[in-house]
This record gives sequence, structure tokens and C-alpha cells, in this order.
Amino acid sequence: MWTTGSAAGVEILPDKLVFVGLRKGFQGYTLKQQAVIDNYRELSVTELRNQLRPALQANGFNRTNLIAGLPDEQVSVRLLELPLEVEENLSQVIRFQVDRFEPAEEEKSYYDYVILSRDESQKKLLIQVAMVRQSVLDEYLTLLKEINLYPAAVRFSGIGLHQILALHEDGFPKKEPCIVLSVNQETVETVVIVGPDRFFSDKVMVENGPPTPEHVLEQVYGFLSRLRLSNPMIGRIYVTGELATETCDGLRQHVTDCELLTQRLRLKDKERAARQPELLPAVGLAASSLSKSSGARFNLIPEARRIIGDKSSIIPTVVLLVLVLILGAAAAVRGYWQQKQLLADVQQQIQELRPRVDEVMRLRQEVENRQAEVTELRDMLKGDQKILLVLKDLTERLPDDTYLNNLQIERGQVTLYGFSDAATNLIPTLRASSHVKSVQQRYITRDPVTKKEKFQFDVVLKD
Repeated sequence: MWTTGSAAGVEILPDKLVFVGLRKGFQGYTLKQQAVIDNYRELSVTELRNQLRPALQANGFNRTNLIAGLPDEQVSVRLLELPLEVEENLSQVIRFQVDRFEPAEEEKSYYDYVILSRDESQKKLLIQVAMVRQSVLDEYLTLLKEINLYPAAVRFSGIGLHQILALHEDGFPKKEPCIVLSVNQETVETVVIVGPDRFFSDKVMVENGPPTPEHVLEQVYGFLSRLRLSNPMIGRIYVTGELATETCDGLRQHVTDCELLTQRLRLKDKERAARQPELLPAVGLAASSLSKSSGARFNLIPEARRIIGDKSSIIPTVVLLVLVLILGAAAAVRGYWQQKQLLADVQQQIQELRPRVDEVMRLRQEVENRQAEVTELRDMLKGDQKILLVLKDLTERLPDDTYLNNLQIERGQVTLYGFSDAATNLIPTLRASSHVKSVQQRYITRDPVTKKEKFQFDVVLKD
């Protein structure tokens, strides 16, 4: 079978480890390897390796494209809306926000972000940020390294259920959002997919027995009510998980467009995936390695610990090896005409390979130029520094019982959304800033879930 790429995915759950190998062909995808290890935390490293060995020794396993997915409940995902002018210093602005989101100073986080949209007309950036505690990720990376599965990227499991649509006949939605539901005995995971680059995920524990279709719908509607979707109409619901069949049958009594996720997957032996629905998030993680969407570019591994493979650098080595072999064969052949013919073949091979070598050298020079530009940009502090100073000053003034849920910056005005034990007391605190001209209260309400006061303030900055 002709192939266009291969990758592997490993989903880390509290009670099991799921590994799959995926191969992409011209006519679909094929599961090449699989392993599901229950209660992996109770096993020694040797026992884990022994259970994984059959899958890792199978043909076609690509270690360079191994993607790991952390449990969604251990990763915090947030949306930020920022003005376009902060893009020059975006990394620094994101760092300010991550520091603010961290629950305690001693609990530092690894994080990554992707730009979901860039609105030139409104001069705004929509950014998705994912965070995980350093101690949590370090523990998983150590375990994966010990069992010889060190990943090229670490994402979160919700991305697997998002990217699984890359293998579906419907593909990603183009107009109305769709929903992927993973319904299990103890959990319900809802992934609202707006498109190939944008999705929202929510995972809740189920109490008092397995969830009913009515309970699942209640969770879905509650999650949708918290999202700010430009198109609130849902096009289709795909269901997977341990209780997929009965949940899908029950949901059809309330919603018409509902089907099993495995029903139309472009996946060979999809019956196996239907029998083992726990494989699907890992399949989606593997597919994310072959995807170009921004949602698939999350990598929570810090840069210093990433495995970087320069694929283009192997081409000059292969070219030189081919030339050496050809020249060696020519030298070993006696006879003038034979040598002449071989030398002609060598020249032809050199001419055929020269464009590829030139292209590799051009790409290498381009990479070096881009790296020099990145280094220069990091060393330079230019652009509008006032916005950075204002963000730093305002966030430092907020007390420990206050955290921001969203922040918008227009020219000369900052809109703060968040929660606090005493939101009214924040107004004089913000007015005390030397950068603030006035503070206007939009609303203060009591949030029934957090028991905190939910607020919105408009802060007008001084010229």
C-alpha cells in the first residue's frame, strides 16, 4: 500500500495508557499498532516495557512523530482576546497572563499558545493558551522516556477528539459547529468543534451510576451556554465511548442528527475501533502529527527538552553516499569504455541530484536567517511598551482572591472580566494606578458555581 506518512499517539489517562500507530495512505488510514495498558501506575518500568514491546516492535512504528496527550482535567485551556498591536511582544504578554492564571507562585506551569484568528478590521487577536503544572508534565515525560516513548510533542486528549474528524468522511465543519461526545461509565467529555483550528472541550465526572442520555444532553447544553459562539446552531453530534451505542439511540429521541463517530471514519478495520472506543483519542493525537491546523500545533514540552529532527539535513548525506558508491563502482570496473560509461552515469546522477542539494542548502540558509531574525527580535524591546507596563501594573494590583477570566484592550481602554471575593473593592485599587484615568463598573453579580462575585470593569487609560 502506498503511504504518505505515519505517526503514533499515546493517551495518558488516570487509570490506563493507550498507544496506537497510524499510517496514512492515499485511500485512508490504517491502524498498525495498538496497546491498552490498564492500571499502568501500578506496574514497574520493566512490566510496562514488556506489555508495550509487541506494539513497538511491529513494522511501521515512527518514533519521530509520536504525540502524547495528557488528561484534559490536568490541562487548563483559556481564550484570550488581545489588541493587534501587542503582536510584536506577544510572548511577553502571554507570559504575564500565564503568571496571573497560575494558582500559586510555587506551582509554575509549562504552557503553549496558538493564534486562532487575526482580525485586521477590529485589530484583535484571538489566542488559545494551554497550561499544565511543571511537576505533572515532568513526571509523565520521565515515565515515557523510561519506556522508550519520549514524544515529539505533548498536547491534551481533547485535541485527539478534535483531530479525529480529519479521518472522518464529513471532515471539519465549515458552517455550523458540531459536537463529539465521549460517554463512559464515569466521565462525559464534550468537544465543540467550530473548524479545523478552533474547538472547545469540557470533561465532567459522573456521579450516581452511568450517565443517561438526558444527563448527557444537560451537560452539553450547560457547556454550550458558557461559550461565545457566533453560530449557536449545532450541525451534528458524533458519539463515542463505552456507552456510545445506547447514548446515541437515546439522543436520537431528542436530536435528529446524531450518529456513532466510528460509522463513517476513513479508517481501515474501523470495527476494531468501534469495539475499542478508547483507541480513538490516541488515533486523533497521531493524526494531529500529520495535520496542518493550528489546533494541532500545541506542544507543552519546553523548547529545551524537545526532540528536534532536521529532516532536510539528511538529504546531503544521502547524496554524498550515492556519489561515493557510484565513484567506487566506477573505480572498480576495468576497461576504458566501461569506465567512460560509468563516469557518464555519475555525471548524470550529479546533475539530477544537484537541484535537490541546492534546494537543501537554500532551505538551510533560510532557516539560519530566520533563526537570526528570531534572536534579534527577542533581544530587542521595541514597539508600544506602554501596553505591557499597563498590563503588568494592573495584574499586580489585583489581590490574590481575584483572577481574570478574560481581558480586552482597545485603544486607550482595558476591559476586565473576572471573579473576586469583593469586586467593589477593586475599583479604588485600579484607580490608584498611575496609568488609569477612570474606572467604570459594567456589572457585578454573584456566580452560583464559584460563590465569587463576577465583574466587568472598563478602565480608561491616561494619554
